[in-house]
Amino acid sequence: FDNHVVDYIDEWETVVTSQLDDEVKAIRELAKNRGKYFEKVGKLRVKVNSIERRRKKDAPKKLTDQLDRNEKKLEECDVLYEKKANEVSIELYEATRRSWVDLYPVIKNAMKFEINRVGRES
Repeated sequence: FDNHVVDYIDEWETVVTSQLDDEVKAIRELAKNRGKYFEKVGKLRVKVNSIERRRKKDAPKKLTDQLDRNEKKLEECDVLYEKKANEVSIELYEATRRSWVDLYPVIKNAMKFEINRVGRES
C-alpha cells in the first residue's frame, strides 16, 4: 500500500506544488516590481504637475525624461505581469481541473487495498 498510494501522492504533490510555487513566486516578484514603478510614476507625476502649476511653464527636461522612462518601464511591467498572471491562472485551473485524473489511480489502489484487507480478515 505504502509503495503504490503514499509514494504516488507524495510524488504528485511534490511535482505539482513545486511547479506552481515557482510560478506564483514569479508573479509576486512581477507584482512587486510593478508596484515599485507605479509609486515612482505617481510621485514623479505629482512633482511635474506641481512644478508646472506653480511656475506656469514646463517642468525641467530631466524630470520629464525621468517620468517618461518610468512610465515606459511601468507599461512593460504591466504587460509582463498580465501575461504571466494569465498563464499561471490557466495552470492553476488546469491543475485543479485535472487533479481527479491524476488522483484516480490513488483512489483505485486504495479501494484495491481495502478489498484485499477485508478479504484477508474474513
